[in-house]
Amino acid sequence: MAEETPQIDPVKEAQKIVNRYLSELGWAREFRNTVLRQLIPAIEKDVKLKNAEEMELAADEHFGADVDIWRAERSDISKSVLKAIVDRLGKRMDLTFFGQRIMKRLKEELSS
Repeated sequence: MAEETPQIDPVKEAQKIVNRYLSELGWAREFRNTVLRQLIPAIEKDVKLKNAEEMELAADEHFGADVDIWRAERSDISKSVLKAIVDRLGKRMDLTFFGQRIMKRLKEELSS
């Protein structure tokens, strides 16, 4: 029996990556907003806001790692996945600084 390679749907794979990133980013922002609404001492608030920042950075790291995996592959499927990611996130203005840099780099790579 010949082994079958599993078919990867580029759109679903991109959607999974984008949904994970936006979910993590959303949780970090919701946590930050909750902390800002709380009546707590300033020192404690600063610590919690720093935690929210770390959550955003972790979301960026996960997103960057997922994108780098597909960038390193150099196949037609990987280009389709990256293009689908750009299609889903390319016009969003609410990404973090690092998220915007990743998207800019992807757009440049896919256009060349």
